[in-house]
Amino acid sequence: MKAVNVFLARFKDLAPVDAVLKLAVIASVERKLKIKLNQSDITVERSAVYLKTSPIIKNQIFLYREEIIEEIANSLQEKKRTLL
Repeated sequence: MKAVNVFLARFKDLAPVDAVLKLAVIASVERKLKIKLNQSDITVERSAVYLKTSPIIKNQIFLYREEIIEEIANSLQEKKRTLL
């Protein structure tokens, strides 16, 4: 008899749901820049995140882009581990 994890192994690398990604972006930006974003300000298309906010906020996020992306990736990895 095979273990259940053998059958579920193909699902462990699924792309994150848009809502989870939006929440990770919001949390990361708030931690790094102390700027609050709404879920309605963010759209996700093909794993790309688009912001509908003022150019000033977009520029600040762009300046800290690498740090924010790294924090989002770490956050999603942690959530992925807790789901498995």
